[in-house]
Amino acid sequence: MSLSLEEMEEKLDIMLDPVLSFRRTAMGPAKKLAQFDDKVQEFVLHRVEIAAATNAEMAFQFADFFDQAYDYLNADLDIIHPFCITIDEQARDYLPYMYGAANYAVIDEVSQLPLKVSEIYRKITSK
Repeated sequence: MSLSLEEMEEKLDIMLDPVLSFRRTAMGPAKKLAQFDDKVQEFVLHRVEIAAATNAEMAFQFADFFDQAYDYLNADLDIIHPFCITIDEQARDYLPYMYGAANYAVIDEVSQLPLKVSEIYRKITSK
């Protein structure tokens, strides 16, 4: 059974206490996480608990931005265009297998990067 907003906030308050203040509360992440089913909530709370044991700030960031990462993982993959730009000359041997024949570029110098990124962006968005 999924946790309610109040239950979620209570759990996050305990785990994230070191980084919370009167301006920064667990309410924001709790509202987002309360919308997920119990399996997703368990997954997130378990990871927040583990991270909070060593780095409460990282745990807070994970809890606060998990919903966005979840959306990306479940996004329509047609709108995501993987592409690699590298200066590794040996990359020509393996990148075609990883990105396809047309989804990578090898440049000679880092100074070429801004021009190459602009070129790739125009190609991708003009389709």
